[in-house]
Amino acid sequence: MADLDNFKVYNDTLGHQEGDQILIQIARILNSSARKQDTIYRYGGEEFAVLLLQTTKQEACVIAEKIRISIEQSDFRRQEIFPNRKLTISLGIATCPDDAASKDSLLEHADKALYSAKHQGKNRVCG
Repeated sequence: MADLDNFKVYNDTLGHQEGDQILIQIARILNSSARKQDTIYRYGGEEFAVLLLQTTKQEACVIAEKIRISIEQSDFRRQEIFPNRKLTISLGIATCPDDAASKDSLLEHADKALYSAKHQGKNRVCG
């Protein structure tokens, strides 16, 4: 699971149409950072799910960190309104069968890991 940090500030300040343009840019970055076999989903609002098939937790951490860095190093329109003047992303990782045996449980564990990343200061990967 991936969630843009402090994105509400952007939407509240510049409007949802500007926010949508950022989300399109984020989707492109996610697609270019993931592998061919991976699937990217917009999960809601500014949250995305990245499905990594046949991937260990260690491999998922490497991919998630690549995504995190790609977004942190990208330039976004009016990003100076974000804390630290950069748009960042937090990611939570869960794997099957290590963390969960069903898709609902897997999403729940990934969401908890994402919450942990947010709680620990944002702009990080937890799993």
